[in-house]
Amino acid sequence: MGVRSKGSLDPMTKVDLPLVDVIRLRPLPGFKLWLRFTDGREGVRDLNDILDLPGPMVQPLKDPSFFKRVFIEGGVPTWPNGFDLDPIQLYMELRSAGGLSVVATEVPNKVGRSERSSRIGAGSNAPKMAGDRSVGPRAKAVAASAPTLASQRRTKKSATRSTTKSSSKS
Repeated sequence: MGVRSKGSLDPMTKVDLPLVDVIRLRPLPGFKLWLRFTDGREGVRDLNDILDLPGPMVQPLKDPSFFKRVFIEGGVPTWPNGFDLDPIQLYMELRSAGGLSVVATEVPNKVGRSERSSRIGAGSNAPKMAGDRSVGPRAKAVAASAPTLASQRRTKKSATRSTTKSSSKS
């Protein structure tokens, strides 16, 4: 499905608008992001042009330690201050610059993690660095704070035992 180009005089001219999300990312030195999209393509986007813009949302990203705190929320690269980047725009910029390569097909599962379903080519162009981010810190915090089924059973058993002990003393 395409969208009509604004600059075209021909109303039938269409622009290919891919419907993709980011499923993996890594912050790189020099304010760059390695990104993998839902169609298995990946590339590195230099964000220095965005960091040159003024504004209170961009200012914190100029600190390398804050920049590294990027995570994925709903398929969108996001920082803790709420600043985010449109994944379709990132994809189109990388594609038009020739910065995308196909290395893997990944299918995101329900919690935002991805499962590698096939490997294309000899190896990934992904930088070999720690910090591959598939799920944001918010999702991890929610998962960590959720009680497990085993802990719920233990709580229920101990409540039953204390009720039984108090009723047997009567």
